[in-house]
This record gives sequence, structure tokens and C-alpha cells, in this order.
Amino acid sequence: MNNLNFKQIVEEIKGRVDIVDVVSEFVELNRNNKALCPFHDERHPSFSVNPKGQYYYCFSCGVGGDVIDFLKRFNTQSFWEVLKELGRKTGVSIESISDEDKKHIEDVYTIEEILTKSAHYYHLRLTKEVKNYLNEKRAINDEMIEKFQIGFADGTLSNYLLNECKYPLDICLKSGVLRGEPAKDYFFNRIMLPNIRNGRVVYLTGRSLDDSEPKYIHIAGEQRYLYNEEALIEENVIVVEGFFDCVSLVQAGFNAVALMSTNLKDEFVRKFDKCKTVYICLDGDEAGKVATEKLGAALVQKTRIVQLPDNLDPDDFLKSYSREDFDALLNSALDFIRYKLSQISTDTDKTELPKKLEPILLLLNRLDRANSEAFLSHVIKDYFNLKNKDIDAYRQTMKELAKREKEKISTSGFDLPVKYSAHLNGLVDLVLDNGETAFLIKELDKLKIRAEIEEGWWLLLPPPREQVPWLLPKGENVIKIYEQEESLAQKTVDGQLYDDIVSYLKNISELPGEAYYELLAAWVLHTYCMETPQYTPIICLFAVPERGKSRTGKGLIYLVYHGIHVESLRDPYLVRVANDLDATLFFDVKDVWEKAEKEKSEDILLHRFEKGARVPRVNYPERGPHQDIVYYKIFGPTIIATNESVHQILETRAIQINMPETSKRFDNSVTPELAIELKERLIVFRARHFEEQFPEIPKPANGRLGDILRPLLQIVQLVKPEREEAFLRLIKELEKERLIEKADSLEAQILLVIIGLKDRVERGMLPVKDITDKLNENKPDDHKFSYHRVGRRLSALGFRKGKTGDGSSAIIWDDDLTERMKAKYGLNESSEIPETPESSDLNTDNTDVSGDTGVSPKINKNGINLNHMGDSELMDQEDALRNALIFFEKNTPEYEVKYKEWFSYREEGVRRKLFDTFVPASQQELGFNDGGGSSA
Repeated sequence: MNNLNFKQIVEEIKGRVDIVDVVSEFVELNRNNKALCPFHDERHPSFSVNPKGQYYYCFSCGVGGDVIDFLKRFNTQSFWEVLKELGRKTGVSIESISDEDKKHIEDVYTIEEILTKSAHYYHLRLTKEVKNYLNEKRAINDEMIEKFQIGFADGTLSNYLLNECKYPLDICLKSGVLRGEPAKDYFFNRIMLPNIRNGRVVYLTGRSLDDSEPKYIHIAGEQRYLYNEEALIEENVIVVEGFFDCVSLVQAGFNAVALMSTNLKDEFVRKFDKCKTVYICLDGDEAGKVATEKLGAALVQKTRIVQLPDNLDPDDFLKSYSREDFDALLNSALDFIRYKLSQISTDTDKTELPKKLEPILLLLNRLDRANSEAFLSHVIKDYFNLKNKDIDAYRQTMKELAKREKEKISTSGFDLPVKYSAHLNGLVDLVLDNGETAFLIKELDKLKIRAEIEEGWWLLLPPPREQVPWLLPKGENVIKIYEQEESLAQKTVDGQLYDDIVSYLKNISELPGEAYYELLAAWVLHTYCMETPQYTPIICLFAVPERGKSRTGKGLIYLVYHGIHVESLRDPYLVRVANDLDATLFFDVKDVWEKAEKEKSEDILLHRFEKGARVPRVNYPERGPHQDIVYYKIFGPTIIATNESVHQILETRAIQINMPETSKRFDNSVTPELAIELKERLIVFRARHFEEQFPEIPKPANGRLGDILRPLLQIVQLVKPEREEAFLRLIKELEKERLIEKADSLEAQILLVIIGLKDRVERGMLPVKDITDKLNENKPDDHKFSYHRVGRRLSALGFRKGKTGDGSSAIIWDDDLTERMKAKYGLNESSEIPETPESSDLNTDNTDVSGDTGVSPKINKNGINLNHMGDSELMDQEDALRNALIFFEKNTPEYEVKYKEWFSYREEGVRRKLFDTFVPASQQELGFNDGGGSSA
């Protein structure tokens, strides 16, 4: 896991809590969010919570940080305990993080903690001489020194971190504040300028006192934050180059941030999204001019260029001029297009003018049409005294430039990156507009078609039509449907769409029962609302060949959001379409898991079902550790059509639909065109419910099944509430089948043995040896389980380890855990417990396990109840077959497949036929006569 991914996890969790609310649970804050510090004794409040910055700080003892820091310190919890608790409260899943990644995350957070404590220590070590230098030579007052925690490295940091704070040496060295052998302060004899964000120090820079080179040194690692970044919450902000420029402006009452370099990073541009006006005030040297051009072009609609006299920087200007003088510079600042025009002489020959204006025309193409036309028809026309025919020619030039940019996908005249994108903020979908791909976006409850969209640092274009692997609807058709439906009741429209999807599915496929058409209809609708759910069920179409799996999968994939039919499981391709296209994927593969293992893409299949999951890929090994890995999001709906049962781990993420032998003849061909009208209506459905947060509902089933089916139930409640009861019945049926499958697992066998051995519990202990020996009864030597393996499974089930009186390994008996595990593995209704010889007479045990009271069981030599093996009642057949397979010693793959196939049928006649052919064989294998009596 790289640092960026860690930051995303932590920032998402912190973004969902308010530090004021959290601190208020433990500390009594006044109306100004101040209080007596809980971390030291004091009489006057010096502890403050900043709701804007989401951090706390004590101006007396110097402790401070974010909400995680506060909970760690106040509750004396570890970082991971706090993160886990907040993740649980906020709904941010962190369960998928490996132990190795957890260690890395804690190390990264500890490094940030070391930087924060180092900065505070440097601030406390600020000498009188250094403070005088800051006050007199730099004209920085004490308030600013305190606000920005400016300090001094006097060489004693090593002792403080290692001996007083007790941080491990390796982490201190990794943080960059200590270096060498023995470890010494890297910033010795420098003024320290920490970059503080949300109360934590995210970067450290040291400046020499005497202007000797290097003037500035920094800790190793990428600088990902602007200096004083908290200023970006305001509407207007001034962008400067250096630390002291920024501090001087803030001291003068302005809102400012510093780049700390002229090497402008792409990701910095997005940070200005909330700002209304961005004043660029960089140095007048060549590097400053290049950065001005780059940032101005990126934020063309909101930038103003501040030009300082005599090549002064802001710090020097404020030492020589007043605040009012700087205000006047802001008021006279030119927007970026006028600034660019000012660099072209009004006397430029008209033959040379088109070439000089080309970069500006490129920028005009990025404005909305009204502003673009105003600049062209008035500003440019008046500035160069042009005629109407000249302006007409420039309009045509602009069209040609836009087309050329789209074809080249290169950069603009000012290195403004232009790229294709199929997913962006606010996108409803991709559509066709005059035969070309375009963005369909929602603005103020209206649908708009856009050929391009400016987002942050990028000018985004839709992918070329030939690069979109699904049939695109016409944008005008979608907008027409959207406008027609505005006067209709939403539930009526949605309900009719649901019914029409069911009819479409019935027209292309035969499923096991009516409920499965509605399941798939809800699933199709939920693919258009993937911003909301945390999970999505994999749809697995399972059967022998020639059962309509591929036909059904194609019919679905032509209907869903961004559906792609794939047969290749090549890793780079899957990562690309999942991450870049937000695709719904249909894998039409004989054995999908085997092929995924071969292509080493199992993690993609495993994590498709869960939002927030990322798959790591080492794309840049030459960069070295912590810079070589890219994490890709791969969350999205998935369909699998396969002849082989999916892997057990994948199966828990899936809804398996066992395709029956079809009794229908389908004469129609399944094509994208067949689904296009429904697809247009589905896009309208997405637009109507775009980014809508569905009401929270309880999980409709236990465990992961409840997670993956909850979003489908939310869809049913939204569009077809009258079908909710029927949908819940299907969920219960699916849950029952899951329990039946769990009852055949090794864990279930172990639980049955434990229950049967309850009378052997002594002093609260049950020996692992007794459990293993009972489990291994009548097994050939090469099929017996080892004590170690059974012990691991017992630990996995949650049983605590213990020791018997003679020192043998045991489990601590736990009635509550046993009952919970019985329910989880579907054993509450079953008494197929292999009992000990001392406690059971197999021929006289009359315990009924089928749930059909009053019916005597039939017990075979292994103590297995095959209740009414010959009866025709469906429930008896299920119980009989399940019981037969629990301890079926010759449980071959052939029998497993028959078992799963048998339970897939809903038609009693088909089930009966399979039952009649399979059960007699199992009776014979298990020691039963044809009449069903015991042969023991």
C-alpha cells in the first residue's frame, strides 16, 4: 500500500466525522470551542478546537493534531484501534487491509506524528537571536511565528525523539528528521518552517540563517500539499511562490497559499476547485513566468494575474509598500486571457496575428459559449481593431483547433493536458451527438450534452466512438424521454421500467423461476446507481453446456451500465476497463477461476464486489519502494457464465443461478440493438436518481449474502415496493441454500463433532485430540485430518485455546459461541451428530432431525439420519440428500456437482428423477438396503 492510498483511507474516515462533536464527548467546550486542556493542569483555557481545519491545539502544552490524534491521546488507544473504531462508526471498510499494510499504515502515521512533534520541539527551541532575526530582518511578528509554528533546529532533537518520546531509531531515520550514524538532526542550525495541515505537520523545510547555500533543505519525499493549504476554503486566494511571501501576506490580512516551488504539480490544480477567484502572484523570473502560464491556463475561468513592480516578490513589496497598495494591485489584476492579450502588440501585422492568437483561441474553446463569444466579438475585436469578417474567420479557426485537439489528444499551447475520459464527476453517461461521442451531464435538473468538460487540471474529452465497446444511445433520444417523463409520477415510470426489463428477460432467457427475473431486473437497475452501494453481487450463470448461459449473459450485458462482454482475463485489460470505464463485465468462460489463476487476475475477481477495494500493480519498479506501486479501483457489477462451479471464495460474493434445461424456443437474436430502447430509459432512470442516497435498510440476510443483496432490495423498495415481500421470500430461499452448503463444510462437521462430545468436557475443556479422533473415525489413513489442521479450524471458528490437566491442547467450551456457530452453519434443525459409542446406541436413537416431528429416523452405521429416503416429500428429499453427503466418505467431484445441481431445480418432477437415480447409490455406499433400513 502506498502513502497516497493510506491517505485516502484516513482522509475518507476523517471526512465523515466532525472533530468538534468528537471532542465534545470528552471535553466541555465553550461557544468558541475552547476549554481547559485535558492533557495538563491549567486554570485558564488554552485548549482550542478548529472546526474549519478539523484539528485541536493547546497553546500552553503544545499538543495538537487531528481527531485520530485526540482519541489516541485521550483514550490511550493505538492508532489502529482508533482507526478501526472510526471506520466502524463512519462505514468506511478497512477489513480488507492486510496485516502487512496495517503495519505500513501505522508506520506512515507514526512518521507524520514524529514530524508534528519535531516541529513543536523546534518551535519551543526558538532562540532569542533567531526570533529577533524573524522580527527585524523578515518583519514577521510573534503572532505569525506562533500561527505557523516557526522554530529553530539547535541540534538536540535526537535526544528528544529517542530518549524522551521513545520512538524507534529506524522510524526516526525513515521520517527524515534524523540522519547518519550516530543519528543527528538533519536540519541542524536552520530556521524551521513546518507545513501544517489539519493540526498535523505534513512536511518540513529548513532555511539557512545566513543565506548560505543550499538556502532551503527539505525532508525526503514528495510534497503533496500547498503551504497554508487551509486558506483554500475561502472564496478568494492569492498564490505565491515562497514561505515568507505567504506569511507576509497573511500577516497583512490577505488569504494566501504558497507553491514552495515553481514546479507546479497536476494534482495541485484540483485543490482550487472551491475557490471563486485565484490571484496568481509569482516571482517575475523565468521560472515564475512559466508557472504563471501553466496555472493560469489550468484555471482560466477564475484566475487573475497580479503584476508586481520592479520584479519584487510579495514579501519585499509589503516591506516597501502598504497593504492598500497591494489591494490596488489585486483590483487591477487582469484575467488570464486579457493578460495573454497584453503580451501581444496592438500593432502586430494581421498576417502574423492568427499565429500569435492561436494559444488564446485554444483557451477560448474551453470557456462556455457565451463567454467565449464575448471575448472574441468584443475584447479581441476591439483590442486589435478587427472587422466582422476577421472575427468570422477566427470563429472558424477555433472550430478547427477544437477538432485538431480532439484528434491529437496532445497538450495545448500552454501544456494544458487534454485526455479522454469515460468517467468524471457529474457524468450521467456517454451518448452519441451527431454521430460522435459526447458527455451527457445533469445541470440544475436538466440534461445537457457536452463535447468536452474542464475538470481540474484537465480538459476532458469523451473517448472516440470506435474505442467505446458498447452501443451508445443517441443523446437527443435520452433527453426527449427525460423531458417527456417530467410530468409523470416517478414511481409509475420506474415501476413500468422494472416490468419492461422483466418482460425483456423473459423474451431472451429461461430462468429457474419467476423470482429470478425480478432479481435480475433489480440487478440491472442497480448497475445504473453504483455511486450509492458499498457492495454488488456477482451474477453467476451456472449449468452444463447448451443451457442458455451465454445468451442470458449477453442479453444482460447489452442492457446494463457500460456493459462489456469479455472472454480474456488478461490482467492489464481488466484493470483498464474496470478503472477507466466503470464497466460492468461479463466473463463467458468455461472455468473462470482456473483461467483467472493462470492470468494472475484472481484479486480482480475477488474485489469486484466491494467498493473501496483496490488492486496493487507494480508499474514503476525503477522508482524504488513506496513509489513503484499504483492502486486501481476495480469495483463494479460482474456476470459470470461457466460450466464449472465457481471457486468457494468467489461463491460467497455471488448469486448463483442454475440454468434449467429450457422448454422454450427463442427465435429472436440477442443483439445490442434489441436492448437500446430500454437502455435509453435506463440512462434516464440514472439521471433521475443521480447520486441519490437510498434510505438505509437492515441487511435482509446474515453475513455477506445480506451485504450483496441489500442494494437490490433498496432498488425494489424504490421502484416496485409491492414486490418487496416476494423479493424477501427469494432472499430467504437463497439464505437457506447457503446454510445447506455450509452444513456440508469441514467446519460444520467439526461443530457436529463438538456438539456430540459435549459430555466429555471436563473443567470447561474439550481436548482437540478427542475432536480429531472422532472426526477421523472410519476414514482411511490418507484421508485423516491432523491435530494441527483441526486446531487451526477451531481457532478460525472462534474457540479459545486451552490446556487439559495433563497439558494437552484443548478448546475452552463456549455455549454461546457454539449456538451462534450452529445457526451460522445451518445446524439448528439438524441432529446428524456423530455421537460417541459410550453415549449412543445407534440402533435405538429415535431423535428426529428432519423437522418433521413424529417420524422415526433411519440411522446408518455412521450415525447418519437418512430420514425417509424413499418418501416423495420435497423437504424429506432435501434432508435425506443433505444428511447423506455430510459424512459421505467417497464425496467425489461428480457427487458434489450432482448434489448442487439437484438443489438448483425448482420443478419437483426433475428433482424427483435425479433423486431416484442418485439416492439409491448413496444408500448403498452408506450401508443401506434398498428398503431404507439399516444394514448395520
